[in-house]
Amino acid sequence: MKCVLTFLFCFVMTQVLCQNIKDYKNPPGTIKLNDSLFIDVAPVDNLMYLEYFQNHERLSTKKMDIFLKNSKNYGINRKPFYPVIEDLDYFKFRVSNILNYSQHPKFQRYPAIEITKTEAESYCEWRTKAVLLNYAIISKTAKDRMKYAKKLIYRLPTKDEFLKAVEVFGYLKKPVKGDDSIPFSPYRLRYKRKYKRSLFLKNNLSEYTIDSLPFGNNWRNKTTFKDPNDYTGFRCVCEIIE
Repeated sequence: MKCVLTFLFCFVMTQVLCQNIKDYKNPPGTIKLNDSLFIDVAPVDNLMYLEYFQNHERLSTKKMDIFLKNSKNYGINRKPFYPVIEDLDYFKFRVSNILNYSQHPKFQRYPAIEITKTEAESYCEWRTKAVLLNYAIISKTAKDRMKYAKKLIYRLPTKDEFLKAVEVFGYLKKPVKGDDSIPFSPYRLRYKRKYKRSLFLKNNLSEYTIDSLPFGNNWRNKTTFKDPNDYTGFRCVCEIIE
């Protein structure tokens, strides 16, 4: 009888833990790929990357790590983290040849390009901490915080994860209408719309993976990749750990 009760307790606890993972809200910007893996709706665009770059001093991963470690993970005051720092000197240096494209409001929803793979990985690391901090800010109580994953990590997808996502969601038949002066297309024109699929375009941009080679064909039809370049973008997957 004792063995049966022990088994039932372990089974119930396992079901509760699994249910908790399944019930977590989707991490920001993502679509569910399986119970613990979510993928970005679209590649990281100029607006998203500029947000990261403008906040890299105030919201560095090191500072966020220290703050999250030494404070409650809910009921955090938003005020200390705003307003945004507007120091773009390094960014201007990095993308001087496409500056008008990257900062012009007309192109804010176009994919970020001229980004190295290392910079894409740094963005993923920063986004992980920023999302955890955001969860702490929007959660007023410990109960509120239980709606969101305790531990997660944003990272570049593997090639197999890309293949799985394309298998599940397919390719868009028509690109989002963009500016004719730009040789590739945006993937979406609105953020507030609730997308039910991850968006993929053929022959638009290749995307960095966690593996050695990027995924997908690109508008330049390039098969060799030197970073940074104007035919490779990136998106993140978010893996729920707990």
